[in-house]
Amino acid sequence: MRITLIHDSLNNGEGAERLAIYMAKALSESGYNTYLITAEKTNWRRLRDIMSDDVESYFKGEIIIPYLKLPLSLYDGLNAWLIRDIITFSLKVRRHYDLTISIKQYRIPMLSL
Repeated sequence: MRITLIHDSLNNGEGAERLAIYMAKALSESGYNTYLITAEKTNWRRLRDIMSDDVESYFKGEIIIPYLKLPLSLYDGLNAWLIRDIITFSLKVRRHYDLTISIKQYRIPMLSL
């Protein structure tokens, strides 16, 4: 089974990022192929130093969907998330995985179905 975890960036290495890493560890140790979708390239060396573990080995691959640059407006952040998530993720990425799990609370819940 192919499972993808969606998180904007693991580079901070704090609470939600650790949740994503521990979830990937549990899934990979259970025999699932776990993939990561982020908005920026993950600094695996930094995470290894923070977590004292080879966290990169828990993921079979990483897909980077960068933030979109849109004209500034009151809703620019929301518009960027909506366009990127609905168009790029739903149409191009989602069909390749059996299950998607969103780690961040601001993600649109429908994308994890």
